[in-house]
Amino acid sequence: MSKRDSPDIETMPAYLKAIQAIAGCTSGEKQRTINTTARKMAGYEDCESSSEDPGVSDPDFPKPLKPLVEVEVAKLLRSYEGIINALKSDDIVVVARVIRATWFFEGSNSKVINAAYFTTKVFPHISLYARLKTIKNLGIHLKNTAVAAEFFSAVAEQYGISQAVPLLGACKEKFAWKMITEKNIVLPYKAVERFYRKHPDLVIKYLKLSYPTDKTTRVFHKINIQDYKNFLPEIANKHLDDFIEIYNTHELLLNVKLGKKASRKFIRKRLKLLVEQPNRYLRLLPLKIVSQKLSDDDFANMFKNTFPPEIEDFRYSDVSSVLEYYEPEENKATLILNTFKTVYGKDLLTCKSLITCDLLKILPAVDRVRLARMKLEDDTEWYLDNTEKSWRCYLPTLEALGMIKSELAKTSDPGKRLELLYQLIYTCKANDDKPAFYGVLNYIFDKHKNDQKFVFYKCIKNFTQWFDLEKLHVQHWQVLDKYIQLVEFHQNCFTIRQVPAILKVLQSALYYCVINYRPVDNYLRFLIDLKMKSYYQDWNMFEEYPELERLFLDQMIKNIPKQYPFDSEIWNESTANIVYCLATALWNHNKRIKKSRGRMKKFSIKDYPWIFEKIKDFVLTEKNRDDLYSRERILLLVRKNEFDLYNEWICDLPNFWTFNMKITCDMLHTQYHRVLRYWRECLNNAEKSDLRKKWLSIFVKRCQWYQTLPIFIFRKSLKRYPNPTKSDVSIATLALLSDGETFTEIFEPYVPSDDKIDMDDPKAKSNYAMVRAITLNIQKVNPPVSLDFIGKFCVGDYLQAAIRSLVSVCHHVPIVRVMPFAKMLTERRVSVMKHGVRLMYLVAPLDEIFTYLTELWINQTHSSIRAVVFDKIFNVFCNQPDSRTWSMFTLCLKNLTATDDDEVFKRLTKLSQVPNQYINEYITTVLKTMESMEEKGKIPMVYVNLACDLISNIDSAATNILSEDYSQSLIVKHLFVFDYNSVIFNVGQRFAIDSYLLATNRYNEARFKFFGNFFREIVKEHWDKSHPKCFKFYPVNFMVSRFFSNFLNKPIDEYDVRIFESMLQIFNSALKPYQDATTYLNLVFSIEFRRSTTSVDFGTRIAEKISTLVEIFTPEYIVPLSKQLSFFLSSRNFNKNESTEEIILNIIEVLVQRGQVHCTLIATHLLSDNKWKKHNDRLQAVIDDLRKSSHPGILVILHESLVKFDYSDCLEH
Repeated sequence: MSKRDSPDIETMPAYLKAIQAIAGCTSGEKQRTINTTARKMAGYEDCESSSEDPGVSDPDFPKPLKPLVEVEVAKLLRSYEGIINALKSDDIVVVARVIRATWFFEGSNSKVINAAYFTTKVFPHISLYARLKTIKNLGIHLKNTAVAAEFFSAVAEQYGISQAVPLLGACKEKFAWKMITEKNIVLPYKAVERFYRKHPDLVIKYLKLSYPTDKTTRVFHKINIQDYKNFLPEIANKHLDDFIEIYNTHELLLNVKLGKKASRKFIRKRLKLLVEQPNRYLRLLPLKIVSQKLSDDDFANMFKNTFPPEIEDFRYSDVSSVLEYYEPEENKATLILNTFKTVYGKDLLTCKSLITCDLLKILPAVDRVRLARMKLEDDTEWYLDNTEKSWRCYLPTLEALGMIKSELAKTSDPGKRLELLYQLIYTCKANDDKPAFYGVLNYIFDKHKNDQKFVFYKCIKNFTQWFDLEKLHVQHWQVLDKYIQLVEFHQNCFTIRQVPAILKVLQSALYYCVINYRPVDNYLRFLIDLKMKSYYQDWNMFEEYPELERLFLDQMIKNIPKQYPFDSEIWNESTANIVYCLATALWNHNKRIKKSRGRMKKFSIKDYPWIFEKIKDFVLTEKNRDDLYSRERILLLVRKNEFDLYNEWICDLPNFWTFNMKITCDMLHTQYHRVLRYWRECLNNAEKSDLRKKWLSIFVKRCQWYQTLPIFIFRKSLKRYPNPTKSDVSIATLALLSDGETFTEIFEPYVPSDDKIDMDDPKAKSNYAMVRAITLNIQKVNPPVSLDFIGKFCVGDYLQAAIRSLVSVCHHVPIVRVMPFAKMLTERRVSVMKHGVRLMYLVAPLDEIFTYLTELWINQTHSSIRAVVFDKIFNVFCNQPDSRTWSMFTLCLKNLTATDDDEVFKRLTKLSQVPNQYINEYITTVLKTMESMEEKGKIPMVYVNLACDLISNIDSAATNILSEDYSQSLIVKHLFVFDYNSVIFNVGQRFAIDSYLLATNRYNEARFKFFGNFFREIVKEHWDKSHPKCFKFYPVNFMVSRFFSNFLNKPIDEYDVRIFESMLQIFNSALKPYQDATTYLNLVFSIEFRRSTTSVDFGTRIAEKISTLVEIFTPEYIVPLSKQLSFFLSSRNFNKNESTEEIILNIIEVLVQRGQVHCTLIATHLLSDNKWKKHNDRLQAVIDDLRKSSHPGILVILHESLVKFDYSDCLEH
């Protein structure tokens, strides 16, 4: 080692010096030293000089590393006190070692492992990181369920429910379920997985909480089943019925697939469900397993149920996809045709519009030809862009070939010619006519071998697409050999896109030779030739037949040196690619034969010495140093597949530091002395590689526990960090190797002296870059820097650069130090104060948070700070609803001012996060606050609008929680207010209709009674009274009309008829029909609609009402009455298959049959006011009946409607 490399240990961080001071050169040796020292201190007899007094510290052991030894001693002695002391460390390495002591978390020592002890003696003195890890481990390992329940209650009380959730896994199922339901807990995905192993029934019940509820039940923290969809198939293995129930409930939301085990169980135990509801359950199951496991009868019944009920919805492609794995193939057509006949009572082959080319493919020749001729009568298109859609290809072979050849003779365009050649080939495929294909092969070769190259080669591609060439006869292969010979002759002329088709033909040729016991030499020679000259070489063939794949892979590798001696030019150009692809092929084969369970021996590159030597020579010799990418790629592949060989090779790898950092890190483990020798080069490469993979952090942290190496790296970084071009990586390295004290000492001079960056300073940019690099890397220092040091960077223009590291470090520092620091931040300027509030909220126990936030809210006046404080208060209340948080929230409301941020008030109007037990108090209190602000504010409408926003968010479920008196008071205050305000009215009517009167589809007598009394009072006092500012506007008249319009615009078929009967009684008790004829008529129509079962029934009921309505409104109102009826019908359906046109026609027919003049007049108006596209025969019958009338009015309207029809309408339809 040269003199310049000799490090000055005195300048090193204490932590690093301590590592250097203990015995061992490598990380493993130093860790063994720590473990040995720990065993000595623990008094283990197998250690020399073991301590006579277990637990006594070794005075010669470096002080910075004593916490690590003490952890190991505590673990060996099972010292609870030692483990707890270690948990209080701010050294993340120490805490990580503690967490691995699973015995500590089992709870065998009840004096220590209890909630009271932890909440007073442990949690307040450890970091947030240690607390969360401790809680998680207690939830996994704690054995006493009663103690676990106490822990849950204590943690939830002190730190919030979300932190306590992992403890539910250790509690009794009954307790866990009670907490989940009472506290409205939404479990994280990982928690669900973990809980399921211990409490499967609990998890299943929890997932069922995601079921949709009626709109009067308010669900707080609703469970989203989509969050657990990847877990759901696990349930099916042991709780199939529960899985099916969950799946059925959320069918449209879930896209899940069961594994093989669960699928077989489903078919075995719930076959009836699959057979009866295949469209629902086939999405769950692999179709191949279904086809294999079902009997012929069961499959046929299941298949029948995949057909849609209506023939108009039938799509051949939908049902045929179910038959993908159905065997035997020749029975598919029979099954489809028979099923179609059973379901629809028709022969599918007579339904011309449903015939597709896919159907023709499976039909017997007679039917196929007949249907193809039938389709050609209407569709003579050649479909040159889609060969399989050309109906000619399904005619008898000779006929079709003649037609296509005739068209070919007239075609000069090579593209069109190619498409017609495709049709020649496909015709043979469609007719399964191998003799004809023999003729087509000869025809294409003889006529088109000299055609444009793309034509010839694309034909070859389609040979392989439509025919299993290996199953053809010898005469076919005699012709195909000509193609192969011609291709070989032209091999320097074809393009890379044409190679795959040629390779596929050669692969078929090899398979043909194997099954017919013919020699393969010529084909194999050409195949090797093609692959060797290709860049993308895939040497694996016959992957579905491992023995065959192995045979040809072995033959090709053995033949390559014979066919291409190593002095050939190709080896100078493509050695790396060839051996890489061959090695990849060997290892890919090994992956596929894993299922053989050792019956087939795995390949190794050592089995083929020439490949082995080529790879070794290419990777390990300097002559290939310029092709670093290929060398690295091959070496990493060897690492993945033959690690022992890789370890052997890297010992002799020249310039190893230039390779991927994985290799350098492996070298550190096996050849530490080489890394030490070339540490500069290794460090430089790590710095260059750091952009994508964070290799600098990985490499430096691994080096930290080696002898001498980290000192060199530290010293170099210490010298370079002032250099602007090296500051980022050098500071990152120093952070990784320093302890907090050393890092602070180095970078204290760079603490900003001023809050503002002086843009005029020429060094401003470089100074800021330095500060930014320091603050970004502070979080990497372990043990961490002091919070005071970070706080010095939390100023002015530097705050954003420091805040990320601030939060990270505060996760790992005991909270007894974090909380005073957070409070100190809140004494600074506004931008810093906000982060102090957030930091306190992050780490502090709830009691501290309550006091802290309350004091801040009372004392702070800055709107920005108050907005942050309010946000935290609101979050605490929503996440931890109890008397303490509600009291804090109400105090917050009392101290709201007009100067508070708009976002504070907008947040108050959102109800989705407000817990159910406080929804009533919340709404009443917030609305009172808005009223108070309205009285005090300079712009009252701002608070009126906010109150309206809140009321608009009160849905029927929230209304169900509110008292009836309060709900009614909201209606009185906001609905039908004479001093009209559109915002108030719209909110009032939405609340009254959606959330109160129509909260459910059932009739609520008490609510309608209240509304009736209220409505009568309003009408009595304000009906027909104009607005003081506009004599033309009658507020109550207008609002009543709008209210009833919106009320009756709901899907009335879902509601109890008594609702509409009650509304008509309320209307009649306050108004005469003529005072709002539209509302009156719509109420009458709605009642009859709800009483009717069909459109004809509705028409009959309306016909009976016509005389009464005419009597009320006089005959002069016939036209508006008919228009209102037409408008009403335009938005109503009696069943999903009945169109509006058909509904109106049914009613016209009923009205005409009634024979009364007024009914007939209305029928005529309905005929005139609507456009008619279908039902011509029925329409003509109605017109004929109307012509028989002697009433002039009826005839006038009829003839006016007839002249509206245009001839073009007839042509269109």
